[in-house]
Amino acid sequence: LYHSVLEKFEKVVVDKPHAFLGALAIIYNNIASLCILEEKWGDAEKWLEKCRDIIFREPFIRWKENRPSLTYYGAFYEVTMFLLNYIDIIQRRDAEKTLEYLEYAIHLLREYSLGIMSYIDLTEFINRYNRLVRKFVNIVVELYRKNESRSFLINAVEMLEELKYVPLIRDLSQQIMPEDAEKIRMLESEIADIISRMYITRCDERRYLESLLLDKIKELDKCKAKMLDIIRPPKQKMLSGVFRPNTLFISMTLLEIRKSNKKSTVRYPFIIWISEKYSGCRIVEIPIDEYQDQLFQLQEIAWSLETLKQFMTELTKHLPRELLEALDNAILEKSTIILSLHGPSHDIPWEAIDPSIVLGGEERPIGLRTLVIRLYGGVIAQEEPESLQLKPLIIGVERPCPKSYNCDAEVLPGISEEVKAIGSLLNVDPYIINGQSLEDARNIHREILSSINKATVFYFSGHGFSETPTPLSTINYLLFFRGGKTDLRIFPSDIMLRDKPGFLAFLNACRTGRGAEGRSILDFRGGFIHSLIGSGFRTVILSLWSVWSKTAKTFALELFRRLKSADASEAIISARKEILKYGALFGVDVFAFVIYGDIEGLEELRKVIL
Repeated sequence: LYHSVLEKFEKVVVDKPHAFLGALAIIYNNIASLCILEEKWGDAEKWLEKCRDIIFREPFIRWKENRPSLTYYGAFYEVTMFLLNYIDIIQRRDAEKTLEYLEYAIHLLREYSLGIMSYIDLTEFINRYNRLVRKFVNIVVELYRKNESRSFLINAVEMLEELKYVPLIRDLSQQIMPEDAEKIRMLESEIADIISRMYITRCDERRYLESLLLDKIKELDKCKAKMLDIIRPPKQKMLSGVFRPNTLFISMTLLEIRKSNKKSTVRYPFIIWISEKYSGCRIVEIPIDEYQDQLFQLQEIAWSLETLKQFMTELTKHLPRELLEALDNAILEKSTIILSLHGPSHDIPWEAIDPSIVLGGEERPIGLRTLVIRLYGGVIAQEEPESLQLKPLIIGVERPCPKSYNCDAEVLPGISEEVKAIGSLLNVDPYIINGQSLEDARNIHREILSSINKATVFYFSGHGFSETPTPLSTINYLLFFRGGKTDLRIFPSDIMLRDKPGFLAFLNACRTGRGAEGRSILDFRGGFIHSLIGSGFRTVILSLWSVWSKTAKTFALELFRRLKSADASEAIISARKEILKYGALFGVDVFAFVIYGDIEGLEELRKVIL
């Protein structure tokens, strides 16, 4: 059937290529798919090369700096279908070329994500994204098994991190003004129309159309460059410094696996670990979504240091022994451990992993022995911290309502003294909310929102909330004031309005780090992690669960005081250990506070305040 249809299309495409080239490429690709199912690899490659001859030129894509770019938005379907099939073929004989074509697919997926404006577009994006993640992971596992090359794994993980970053770009693209996105769609439509007209015009008019086409393409490039300047950091900084000596880098990507009954799916992490001495990769059978649910339940009903140890013991037993040996070596050599997480794995306190559970010996949770840093989407500030000036914004909310109101349950005694002490170290007067009138609180709230844009240190101590109205959405906010029917809050979106980088953001409030990423691409909103990292703070400190008031105060004061006499890494570990003196019930908060971004922000702040 395909061959009979093919004969007709090959005849008609000679006369009307603009109308039938896309259909012909799809036919070639579908025949190749049938050959792949029948394991006729040679035949499949032959048909895919025919498809490539059409796909890899206009009117589908054009090449810029050896990278493909969609000539128009609608070409995405044909191009990615070809790439996914072609990758299946070439992985059997050429690892380097396989990674090259995977990079093409990732680049086009990123580009496509910028223009999603309908549910149909979003569905297409999700389908291609999930397929590409599965394909990428399977290929990396197979190729690494064959050669166990550290350099191959570094190349693979750089691409994998970029692939994980794609949905974040889709989410960040919401910052773009609608008229800018609409202009891009209009230009793409005009370019597609010009290309179609070029196939059926005379030579003299064709020259005019070629000139017009070049002008439109230049205009389109300018519009896209404007968007990318807003939402994408420089490529060379995506994983800057993570493979340096004395560093263990661990990348975790969730992979959707269909269960044996084929009626449901489970997500397992694909983990890559790389240091000077250790490297490896493995799909690990840890159902992250189930572990996240269990963790949240424990935090509500029976949360203590012993409960956390039991939870982490069960999880650690599933981790590859080779990974635990790499972690143990990082502890021994005081190496920095960098975690690049994905989805609900952000909510797991990986800092509490203890290699002794499997390897034996004394207890040695990694977060109490060496520095553990988390990455979020590869996003870092575009200005080095040493070029910044100290502009602290310190906020403490002790009594978030007028004194005439009954809100004793929400009063946090001691916060005023806490923020005054931190303000003294940073030589700034803090904003303190402690029973003012609604009008006074509203004025302070307005002043703070305008000051966030300029602050290079942002510290908040008070109540934080994380609500999940649906399984696919999480809302995070800081409570600033309650007055009658009026609630004043600080949302992640308030911080995303910043346009300057900063040293440190520390939200010393409950659950400010919860729900970094949703359970699906439809909910890739990162709450405060997303907004603080994306708006330029180099070091970000947040809490994973509801912390006790006295442990939160202890951690913060110890951290800032130790910065006067120790480097940033030692200050963080010392602040954690200080919490242990409160015993098992309160001591669980030793692993509540997590560090995102780049420790250099905190280190440069230390140099400034000395």
